[in-house]
Amino acid sequence: MKSLFLIRHAKSSWADATLKDFDRPLNDRGHRNAKEMAERLKKRALTFDKILSSPAIRAKTTAIYFAEILEIEAIKVEFIASIYESYEDNIIQLVCNTSNSINQLGIFGHNPTFTMLANMFIETPILNVPTCGVVALQFDTNDWSNFFEAPKKLLFFDYPKNK
Repeated sequence: MKSLFLIRHAKSSWADATLKDFDRPLNDRGHRNAKEMAERLKKRALTFDKILSSPAIRAKTTAIYFAEILEIEAIKVEFIASIYESYEDNIIQLVCNTSNSINQLGIFGHNPTFTMLANMFIETPILNVPTCGVVALQFDTNDWSNFFEAPKKLLFFDYPKNK
């Protein structure tokens, strides 16, 4: 069994209009939500064997909060430029190329890609993965290269306002 966690970055700040999109940081709510959602995973006794993240500041910061709270070693966190402004097939390729020694993979990125990607694997569509939303999927395979065709199920969909 393989588990894939798609995590959209937490709420970003638009306070500084001079910043490029890539450089926008989290706002206060984003910092709180990233910590809260990581704590929710910890309470479920979930963690990641590997984290892949967009290097955009808001996604990177969100991923770092999760890594710290879930006590994931820095060596297991990788920032991949192609996740920023990517399409679903790019993320699928990253997953297919994941080492089979990894059972729980967390990917931190952006919409609309994450909503469209999540909807490729579930029966009831998600209209929008909100900021800091977590879509947890399980695949009945031991080989990431087969994950797309493998039987799958939605473990859960959680987000900060889902209390």
